[in-house]
Amino acid sequence: MKIKYIFPVSLFVLSFFVFVGCSGGKSDEVKITESGLIEKVSKSSGLTRSQTQIGLSALMMLSEEILLPDEFTKLTKDLPGGDNLFEFASDLGFTPGAINTTADIVQILIDLGANPVDAGKFLTSVLSVTKSIEGGSFSLLSKVFEK
Repeated sequence: MKIKYIFPVSLFVLSFFVFVGCSGGKSDEVKITESGLIEKVSKSSGLTRSQTQIGLSALMMLSEEILLPDEFTKLTKDLPGGDNLFEFASDLGFTPGAINTTADIVQILIDLGANPVDAGKFLTSVLSVTKSIEGGSFSLLSKVFEK
């Protein structure tokens, strides 16, 4: 008797997983926190969490210089922890105009003891991670990296 129920139950379970797996699909964009952003960029680039946090803070300072004011405001809202990272840059002593290019950010990371290869991967890691974040941080940071 029990054997005749195995096939229908198995078919139901298989159908359930197929429909759940194919249903509605999530978008590629995900919502992460500031800590999650730092962790993902850190793992992707090979930098420590503190080096990554400082690099992101320097990037926010550079972004303020390059982007239009309304674009920078949008970046600080769309990038997880954008406001905190910008404030941290000021706390570290980064001033407007002190960071003029992405090469300056790489040099800061090297000065912090990062391997030059890992420091060089930082910028591409940031773009790679922000590509999957909700909002417009990827496109705004792409503008910063173009300069």
